[in-house]
Amino acid sequence: MSRWDKVKIKEAFSYVSRGKSPNYTEMSMTRVINQACIYWDGLHLEKVKYQDSTMVNADRYLNNNDVLVNSTGTGTLGRCCVFTSNANDIKYIVDTHVTVLRPSDDICASFFKYFIMRKETQDCLYSKCVNGSTNQIELSKEKLLNFLIPLPPLETQKQISKTLDTAEELLAMRKQQLAELDKLIKSTFCDMFGDPIINAKGWEGSTLGDCCNLIKDGPHVSPNYVEDGIPFVSVNNIIKGYWDLEKVKYITREDYEKFGKRCKPEFGDVLYTKGGTTGYAKYVDRDFEFMNWVHIAVLKYKRELLNGIFLENMLNSDYCYNQAQLYTRGIANRDLVLGQMSRITLFVPPIPLQTQFAAIVTKIEEQKTLVKKAIDETKYLFQSLMSDYFE
Repeated sequence: MSRWDKVKIKEAFSYVSRGKSPNYTEMSMTRVINQACIYWDGLHLEKVKYQDSTMVNADRYLNNNDVLVNSTGTGTLGRCCVFTSNANDIKYIVDTHVTVLRPSDDICASFFKYFIMRKETQDCLYSKCVNGSTNQIELSKEKLLNFLIPLPPLETQKQISKTLDTAEELLAMRKQQLAELDKLIKSTFCDMFGDPIINAKGWEGSTLGDCCNLIKDGPHVSPNYVEDGIPFVSVNNIIKGYWDLEKVKYITREDYEKFGKRCKPEFGDVLYTKGGTTGYAKYVDRDFEFMNWVHIAVLKYKRELLNGIFLENMLNSDYCYNQAQLYTRGIANRDLVLGQMSRITLFVPPIPLQTQFAAIVTKIEEQKTLVKKAIDETKYLFQSLMSDYFE
């Protein structure tokens, strides 16, 4: 950043303002953008709300190219996107948890977004511009106005943004490829077994408890984590059908053996989330030593009845997932207790058909592995470009 002059945000933006409390209505031509709508890749309007248009001053409406920054809450504060809309008849405003920054003629909105996206910038933003503690943190408007940002010539900003846009579009395309492969697995499941909710093919039903020799969760005490050792897998490391071990924690072999007396997860088992995020299954498709936390159950299913890949997809179907949510208790501390988990009903087609399905899924998973590798390479390229431009 030293190669470029730095300016304060108030010198680069002509308008900086937090939103106001809306008067919500069921439907309106004025839409209210909240934190749940704002992501780095743009606006996600599934959770947009509505404001009575007669209650809105015209100066609150967003302009194309405004930068929207989430302004409250750990994990969401600092996330931003550039607002664009092609709909002339629909107007947008923001609520009190979002700050609007309107660029002057000297700054490219996308360039600013990419600068803010950097981990180093986010860390600096949190340390210098945030008031409060835990989840009650707020982005201070006054401190934000004085936050320093790099300001190269406008044409340089535009060229940097164009290059990063291209990398981001490539990443989005590869993520879409991965999503299409996931859809292919789901459609193959429905083609071969039908919709479990309807069970038009008349498969024999059973309960998860009757289909398993053992259902056991992990240790109920917090271990002492170490820098390197045996992976200690939590619900954060299991996303529906995926491993996410990038930030996994580790325990000693001594703790692994101690906790393993209760139940050791093994290759071919199925893991099932039961605390916090409940009702997600993951087939253990690799042979490695690890321990599961209390919020994950290990399913030692009957191999003569079920194929593990089929079981993962069956449990991740809407039919089983919705049951898991019905059996989950609690609000802040959500828990799917083992007894209730055992009551979940599923259908058990003939093993040869399950095995055929598993073979197809294995081939698709091989393609997914290639796409994931391409995604990782694109992420590395994107981060390298960010480092070159902003460090």
